[in-house]
Amino acid sequence: MRRIALLLGSLGACGPALVPLRPPPSDPLQSIGWLAGSWVGDEGGHVVEEHWTQPSGGTMIGMSRTLAGGRMTEFEFLRIEVRPDAIVYVASPGGGAATEFRSHARPREGEDRIVFENPEHDFPKRIEYRLFEGDLHVRIEGGGRAREWTWRRAGIEVE
Repeated sequence: MRRIALLLGSLGACGPALVPLRPPPSDPLQSIGWLAGSWVGDEGGHVVEEHWTQPSGGTMIGMSRTLAGGRMTEFEFLRIEVRPDAIVYVASPGGGAATEFRSHARPREGEDRIVFENPEHDFPKRIEYRLFEGDLHVRIEGGGRAREWTWRRAGIEVE
């Protein structure tokens, strides 16, 4: 019995050598990796910032903040995650209750656009992110209302 314990103990010391030498599977969110980073825009005196982490582990974590007159007027915690049936956008405005929006069509490689929907939500029912000519275009809509923003990567002067 002692020999088995010693043998198992010595095998444990070799643990890293027993790890398969296969590359990890690519993250399903790599196709929307263009969203990662910091974005900023000035909308009539309201500065809006949105920040996203790089895709990793089937998730991207984000936050949004709106400033007016040097004071924060709104904020939101955001998450995009891969689930078996969809890519899900989870928004928690003001840090409150989360609302989920689904994208059933996985973005194709090279397609710089993703749309999330929740037809049961009051507003918005649809959220679209699109990268066009280096700017991030965001549109929310539903119930006959719509809002749009165009943001630049942070560090680029906002007009």
